[in-house]
Amino acid sequence: MSVAVNERLTIFHLDDERGFRGGERQLLYLASALRTAGHENVICCRAGSALEREARTQGFEVMVLSFAFEFDLTSARRLARAAGQRPRAVVHAHTGHTVGIAVLCQMLGGPRAIAHRRGASRLRGGFSRWFKYDRVTRVVAVSRAIEEILRCGGLPEQHVTVVPDCVPVSCEEWRVAGYDNPRFAPATAERRAAARRALAEAHGLDLNAEWVGNLAALVPLKDHATLIAAAETVVRRRPDTVFLIGGEGPERERLQADIERRGLTGRVVLLGHYDAAELFAAIDVFVLSSNREGMGSVLLEAALCGIPVAATAVGGIPEVVQNEHTGLLVTPRDHECLAAAITRLLEEPELAKRLAATAHQNVHHFGLAATVHRMEAIYGAAVAPAAAERRVLREAVPALLNRPVARAWALVAATLLIVADTAPLWTAGAPAQVSTNSVFSAPRAPNRKRAAPRRVNRTLVASDPGITFGGGFSDISESDLRAILSATDSLDVLPSAAPYEPRIDMPPRPKVRRGRTASGL
Repeated sequence: MSVAVNERLTIFHLDDERGFRGGERQLLYLASALRTAGHENVICCRAGSALEREARTQGFEVMVLSFAFEFDLTSARRLARAAGQRPRAVVHAHTGHTVGIAVLCQMLGGPRAIAHRRGASRLRGGFSRWFKYDRVTRVVAVSRAIEEILRCGGLPEQHVTVVPDCVPVSCEEWRVAGYDNPRFAPATAERRAAARRALAEAHGLDLNAEWVGNLAALVPLKDHATLIAAAETVVRRRPDTVFLIGGEGPERERLQADIERRGLTGRVVLLGHYDAAELFAAIDVFVLSSNREGMGSVLLEAALCGIPVAATAVGGIPEVVQNEHTGLLVTPRDHECLAAAITRLLEEPELAKRLAATAHQNVHHFGLAATVHRMEAIYGAAVAPAAAERRVLREAVPALLNRPVARAWALVAATLLIVADTAPLWTAGAPAQVSTNSVFSAPRAPNRKRAAPRRVNRTLVASDPGITFGGGFSDISESDLRAILSATDSLDVLPSAAPYEPRIDMPPRPKVRRGRTASGL
């Protein structure tokens, strides 16, 4: 159901990943449902990324940002400008690195920010929590396990809201997500036969074997090493078993060497990037061996396809898979326990069928409708009146400068802003001197001829008009800089100074002394 025009939101979704994994799929699921509800969505991503291609294919508005680093002022400024032109805008950071940019956008006068937390890692130090997650309006955790990690990291409980990952669970929701037919559903006999034939022909597999599948990036936290060790045990007990691992990542070469060392060539196959729906249509059992997992949205897709699951009891996985009810859970990093669970599902088809059927029924709790309803409430609370948004800078900057270390970083950032603001003034031709009367000008050491003045012009010389400073910060306007400097005046941490007035002075004429110039020529 569409919302009224005066309640329509514009959500800027931030994602700096180059690939397309579970988080990017979740972003598009959410954006699709929000679009159907009447809200506008802007997908902010890297140029040439898989997310950009998929977002454009689905008809979303795309804004390309550089995401040069975690606190990229250029991206933050562009985002603030774009969001400032939209009514009832909110910035939603879907990855950890984009939270810093969302906060900087907020400090530059942009809309309030929401941070999404899907990873099960702890917050990196106090600064990450204080500067990033403390300053967003709300942190969305995909599981209660993530909520507990954030709470242990210092975030107050009322600052975090749990909203699980979602998946389309009906034909209508699949159409909302841009698919004419459900992408994940129990495979018919014809589709299963076709999917198995395609895999068998591509990798020389036995069509009559039992196939165990895994779908995850080849990274350490997915712990494929334990899965391969478990596969060795299962193959020893049941030689007609084949393990298929879909995904790419930096661990591929090491895992392939481990497969060969254990003599599992042909029994454990690394598929690389492979369509998830086709893999689910072909396998008999799905396994997730992660040693750290935020939630494991791939488990929702397996449940939709009616595939029995064996997974590790880490992070948010127990909130998706209930042991002996919707799947089998084992302790992490224990290949014997994992092998026993896989063998049990293969040897007890009635158990596997019962677990898969129960999981398929329960997955409807993770539909798009419930997720959108929760996120609309969070977005609505984040959208503030225009007057309150103008106070964000005045509130955030003094709070930022309250700590000595943060004050030092703020001074560096403001200095970069000054350099960036003067960059457009440099012209081609002879070197120009750009001088600034700034609160950041430091007194020079006294010399023998005169005492040091209280304020000295700091001079920058640009001999090449093509040189840029500050990583392209030249789009910072003078009004933004005046706002930052005015916010610092009330702290009495810096000497007062005249208003910032950049100007261009021609180089001074060389002094002639005893027939020679001051430069010695």
